[in-house]
Amino acid sequence: MSNTGNENVGDASKEVMSWEDAIKAKAQQQQQQRQALAHGPKFISFRSGQLTVDKVAIPGNELDVIVLTFIGENAYYPGKYDSTVQAPPTCYAMFDNAADMAPMPDVTDKQNDICETCPNYQWGSDPAGGRGKACKTRYRIAMMPAPKQGATEADILSAEVRFAVLPVTSVKSFEQFATKAQQLFGRPIFGVVAKLSVRPDAKSQFLVDLQPIEVVFGPLLIPILARIDEAEREIRYSLANDDVEPAAPTKPAKPLK
Repeated sequence: MSNTGNENVGDASKEVMSWEDAIKAKAQQQQQQRQALAHGPKFISFRSGQLTVDKVAIPGNELDVIVLTFIGENAYYPGKYDSTVQAPPTCYAMFDNAADMAPMPDVTDKQNDICETCPNYQWGSDPAGGRGKACKTRYRIAMMPAPKQGATEADILSAEVRFAVLPVTSVKSFEQFATKAQQLFGRPIFGVVAKLSVRPDAKSQFLVDLQPIEVVFGPLLIPILARIDEAEREIRYSLANDDVEPAAPTKPAKPLK
């Protein structure tokens, strides 16, 4: 009797695994279809202090992610910030080195030949007053979801990459994250799982925070490197249209070095 019962349990287990595998396979197929149909970059946003992915609010305002890569970005919007208006910046620059800051080729209203000597990039030029700059410097970062336990190379290669613009007040947090990843885990930013969160801040409304929480399983770093190559190309998306995610309002901060 007991053997028959065990066999039935085994058959039921196989049946459960069968439909679970079928659901997983179909979900992966539909995810790949969504990626194929998608146009342009997808974003993680911090607008109004709410963490959203593809405009869907995330409960608890935190996510576990892997930060793949980053670049510097300057963006100039004339006048004071208006959260109700989504529009491309009048002038912007992307750069890997602060010494190379200059408006991008698709800028139609270039404010200066190089950022360093642009009047809008000088301290005290912020139209909102104070010692800030009219042209804001921030980080643009590329991220993917942190792999779950038992994740495979295929899971890494099929994960969707999303982009975010860290407000200038959160640049320091990113620098601290990179330092902690190296000092605590001996890994670069893409070698650790990061806790991405948004929390209230009395001075700047909110802060975007990144904290390294554990190392990425070694064999998964190979497909992650492949995703970094992809992200390094895609992160240089144009800001010359109104479909991109603007950064949140920020307070003055020192420029990237």
